[in-house]
This record gives sequence, C-alpha cells and structure tokens, in this order.
Amino acid sequence: IAVAKDYMAINETKKAIQVLWVLRESEVVQNLLKEIGDLKRQSGNVDEALLVYCTLGEGTLLENPETISVTGYNVLDTCLDACKLLPDDLHFSDVQRYTFASAAFETNQYDLATTVFNAIADYEDAPTQALESQYRKAMALLAESEYDSATATFNAIEAYKDASTQALESQYQKGIRQLADHDYDAAITTFKTISDYKDARDQLTESRYQKASSLYQSGDFSGANEIFTSLDKYKDAENMSIESRYQYGCSLIKQKKYEEAIHILLPLNGYKDVFERVTSNEKLRFTLLSSFFQIGDAVTFGKYEKEDLKWYVIKSDLNKRYLITTRNVDKRQFNSRNS
Repeated sequence: IAVAKDYMAINETKKAIQVLWVLRESEVVQNLLKEIGDLKRQSGNVDEALLVYCTLGEGTLLENPETISVTGYNVLDTCLDACKLLPDDLHFSDVQRYTFASAAFETNQYDLATTVFNAIADYEDAPTQALESQYRKAMALLAESEYDSATATFNAIEAYKDASTQALESQYQKGIRQLADHDYDAAITTFKTISDYKDARDQLTESRYQKASSLYQSGDFSGANEIFTSLDKYKDAENMSIESRYQYGCSLIKQKKYEEAIHILLPLNGYKDVFERVTSNEKLRFTLLSSFFQIGDAVTFGKYEKEDLKWYVIKSDLNKRYLITTRNVDKRQFNSRNS
C-alpha cells in the first residue's frame, strides 16, 4: 500500500493500481482505490478513473460509456496487461471478473468480454453475456460493411436471438453492395446462396440483367444474348435478346464467318434489315444455299391443284440451285391440230 501511495504521489496511477491489485481483496485497498477513482473522476481524468473503477469493481462510470475516450480503451487494455504481471496463483473473484468483462463490453471490446465471460461460465448470466458480446461484435462488423466476418460471427452463435437471420442479412447487404459496385458475377454468386431470403431472387435476376447489359455495351453480343434469352420477359430482356442476336450476327459477317452468321440471323428473318443483309451479300447467299440445299435434297414449296409440291435439287451451280418436281405442273401446246 505504501508503494502504491508513493506511485500516486508522483502521479503514476497505472503502476499504483498494478501494485494494489495484488491486495484488492483488502478493505483498506478497496477504500484507497475508491478514493483514487473519485479523485481522478472529479479532476476530469476519465480514462484513469475508468482503470481504477474497473479494478475496484465499480460500475457507475460505465453507465455512460460514451464519455470514455479512445484513450480509455487503451487504459482498459492496460488493465489486462497488469493482470499478466501478477502471480499465476492469484485468485480474482467471479464478481471482479464479471465487472471487468462488463467494462470491456461497454467499451466495445467484444472479444475480450467474451473471453472473460466464458471464463466464469457458472456465474450468473455470464454465458448469455458472452453470446451477447459476440452478437454485438457481429452487428458492429455489419455496420462497418465487413460482411463475411459478420456472417461468420453470426453463424457461430446462430441459435442466439436472430443471429441466423442476421447472417443472411449480412450476405444480402453484401450482394447489394456488389451490385452497386457493378461486380455482377460476385453479386450473382452471393444472391444465389440466399435465394430464399427477402427479394434475393429478384436481386439475382437484376444482377444477371445488369451483367447482360454490360456485356452488350462492351460488344460481347453472344454472351449478352445468352443471358437476355434466359431472362425471358424481365424488363426488356425479350427485345434485347433479339437485338443482341442481331448484333452478334452482324459482327460475324464482319469477321467473314458466314456459316455462323447464317445460323444466327436466319431465325431473325423479318427483323430490321436481316433479309437485305443476307440476300445482298453474294457469299452469304451462296452459304445459305450450300447450307440448306444440296443435290438430291427435297424441298416443299408451292401448291398444284391444292396439293403441296415437292421439289428435288438436281444441279448446283455457284449461288443457284436447279429443281425438278415429280408433278406435271405446266403444259404448253407445241403442235396445232391437223398439222
């Protein structure tokens, strides 16, 4: 006690407390600590007062944790450091440790609070307070946009309060942020994992739509068409599916990939200038004919006496095909009667 008083005389509060901690069960020490804490608080030195009160077990200061400065958190850490300097066989009561854990909790040092509360699991509601500490930690992580860390912390206490729901909410907020940041692949992956939560399915669809739009703008018409087609009637996806296919076909013509272009554009016959593009390009016409009409092939078109006519390709010549039908569809007089 004398050594502690000497430290106090030269304003070495932390060292004084480290000395007094050894004798904290003593009534004399308790009174001395209370006196020191009150003096520090009255003089406006809230940080050192916190250290004293935590040592003493007083909770009055902690009723307004917002008054504790950032320096105060470091002082609280010093409390733990002081513990490490004490003999291993020194015993602290559960009341003292509970008070210390509560102080850590109020100053947002949730892992520290959890550790101490778990160490006194048989004392009052310490186990619940340990869970609450982790819950508050997870909520703080979510507020700081640390979505994966928040999710992991909530999942570790999934049976406590609404932790399991908050874990889903953490991932939902993560997906929303990814979508806002144009990280569409990441957003799609995130929303897929929580597809039954809130409107995650709608957000997933929107993420895919935005990705398709981005691909279209970048000139990846094939990739855009694949996604727009799968989105069916969402927004203008149906129209964009046709337009992206058209643009893809046009890009194939520029690349002189005529067979692929024909395959892409033929289903769009009647859209914009597809017919003109195909028929005005000799190589496209030839590719079209070569692709669909070979010698021996049969094609049905036209009617004779209300019946469909079947024609056979009998000759191939560049971009022309010569056909013959099995029916007599025309007749012409070539010799007059009696001549």
